[in-house]
Amino acid sequence: MSKSRNLFDQRLAAKYSPPIGASEYEVSELEGSLGVTFPLAYRQFLLWMGKDKHGALKGSEWFTDDVYDNQSFLEEFLDENAVIGVKGGKKVCFFSHQGYMAAWFSADANEQDPKCQFYSESNSNPVAIETGTFSQFLLKELNSVVKMLGQS
Repeated sequence: MSKSRNLFDQRLAAKYSPPIGASEYEVSELEGSLGVTFPLAYRQFLLWMGKDKHGALKGSEWFTDDVYDNQSFLEEFLDENAVIGVKGGKKVCFFSHQGYMAAWFSADANEQDPKCQFYSESNSNPVAIETGTFSQFLLKELNSVVKMLGQS
């Protein structure tokens, strides 16, 4: 998470307001409603930018009020697309975009920075892709924002 925070501070802070994070209470309430305990890296993200809908990650569903809907969306999305290679167990869908892509991690994994999977309907094969850890996924997305802004 420190790499993402540094990238934001060095390359994105001038363009975007300081991120709006969720409160500890809101994160705990979300965990309770989903029946999971979030890994440290994801918890840190929510506390840092969990309510920042108009910030650097705007336009996709990353935020505390998106997570519950993302959960419902994910199972239907994976079934509709007959996605293979999806790890079993309870999942936390932390990202979706316009109904054609999603990213998630296993809620059962006991990792501080969980390994994630991703699927997009634009893939030619219905296979879930391993994307590295949550922190790596977030850093890649923030780097995409930097490139989009022409700051590469």
